[in-house]
Amino acid sequence: MGKQNDEALRLDERNHVELPLLNQLRGLGWTIIDAKDSDSPPLPERSSSAQVVLEPIIRDRLLALNDWLEPAPA
Repeated sequence: MGKQNDEALRLDERNHVELPLLNQLRGLGWTIIDAKDSDSPPLPERSSSAQVVLEPIIRDRLLALNDWLEPAPA
């Protein structure tokens, strides 16, 4: 495949997979932070743009949802 076809597939994935999923999650009440959105502020919870999971946020939410869990020792 040529570079032009690779770009077309990537754009197709964004429009037909990523965006519909983000819209569905938004409809379920999730807060969406889209890296493609230039209006999204930088996140202090993220050590690099390659970090997908925002660990402090997921730890907090898991503790809130599972009252039997205890916070990890510092």
